Amino acid sequence: MLMTKKSNSDRQPRPKKGSVRPKRRPLQRLRRRDLIVLTGLLFFASVVVAAVVLLILSSQPAGLQISSQPVGAPRVEPVHTVTFTQVTGLTQFNQAQPAGQAWAADAQLVGVSAVWRNVYSVGQVGEPTEWSYRFFSPSRARLFVVKIGPDNQLLTFEHVARISPPPPTLAPDEWLIDSPAALAIWLDYGGAELLHRNPGSEVLAQLRTINNHAGPVWLVVGLDNRSQASHTVIIDAIEGEVVSTDSSIL
Repeated sequence: MLMTKKSNSDRQPRPKKGSVRPKRRPLQRLRRRDLIVLTGLLFFASVVVAAVVLLILSSQPAGLQISSQPVGAPRVEPVHTVTFTQVTGLTQFNQAQPAGQAWAADAQLVGVSAVWRNVYSVGQVGEPTEWSYRFFSPSRARLFVVKIGPDNQLLTFEHVARISPPPPTLAPDEWLIDSPAALAIWLDYGGAELLHRNPGSEVLAQLRTINNHAGPVWLVVGLDNRSQASHTVIIDAIEGEVVSTDSSIL
C-alpha cells in the first residue's frame, strides 16, 4: 500500500506550550437551561414589581395623592352580583373594632383593605379572604393593624414609627356600602372585562378617603402582573355612586 504524507497545509497547528486558548464569549457559553432560568428571573421580577405596587397602594395612608375626577362615562345598568356575604369588610369590622379599642381608647379607623389573588373569573370576586383594618391613636400617634382571616383568626401589631400629621379618619356610621356591593359595581364598570382579558389578575378593595371628595370611598383596583393591565373604580361608600374610573385594560 502506498502511504501518502500529509502536507504542511493539511496539518492542524498545535498550540504552543504556554499559549492561552481563546475564550468563548459569555453568550456562547449560555445553555438552554441558563436561558430558561434567566427568562424565569425576568418574569419573577415583573411579578414582584406589580406586587410591590399593590402593597404600596394597600398600605398607603388614607387621603394621600388620590383625587376624584369626573367619571365621563354613561351610567351602566347593574349586571353583576357578588354572592359572598358572610365574610365582608363590614362584617369583619365588627370583630376588628373591639381589638382596636382594646389597644387604645381613642383608636380611630383610618383604612380597610383586602386582596384577592389569582382571580380567573367574576365568580371568584369577593370570596372569603383576609381583611386588614388600620387604626390611629392620637394619644400614641401610632398606627395599629388588625388582620382577620376568613376563619376569623386575629393578628394584631402596632407600628413603631410615630405618625405626623394624623391621617384622615373614617366614620363607621358613614360606611353604608359594604364590599360585595362595591365589588359588583367595579365588575359592572369594567372590572369584568379586565378579568375576561386577563385571567389570573389581582383585585384590591380599599376603604379610604381621597382628596376633593367628602366622605369615605371604596377604591377597587384590578391588576394583571404579566401584562400590567389595570382597571380602577372609585365608589362613594355612602351613596354607592361611581366617583371616577381609570383603565388601561389590554
